[in-house]
Amino acid sequence: MRLRAATLLCLGFFLGVAAASARAEYLQRTTAPDALAAAPDHYKLEFENEFVRVIRGKFGPHTQEVMHSHPEPGGVLVNLTDQNVRQTLPDGSTREIHYKVGETHWSPAGTHRGENLDDRIMEFVRIEVKRLAR
Repeated sequence: MRLRAATLLCLGFFLGVAAASARAEYLQRTTAPDALAAAPDHYKLEFENEFVRVIRGKFGPHTQEVMHSHPEPGGVLVNLTDQNVRQTLPDGSTREIHYKVGETHWSPAGTHRGENLDDRIMEFVRIEVKRLAR
């Protein structure tokens, strides 16, 4: 019984190491530049301190941006216009996102490319929360 438990424990450990290694490799392949660096024509830094970073995003009609990332843990998005966006993730999958002007929501960290699906300019403010050093 002890041998079986030890074998299962070792197997679990090695599977965990393999999964962590695969995740690290995946993140390396999917890591894209920060939004401000990747698309300075679409993202503007409005304010930054040790607690938050505030970014304004502005996209013309049917504009498609480049693949970029937003840092952990994410941020609050305040829509200044209606938002009808198709997001493409690093693995090629897509999803459509629809919000009305004035709506706010949590936007998690991650990597994607967006496309404004509207005939109008899309604008929002993203307030990214910074993790505090302990």
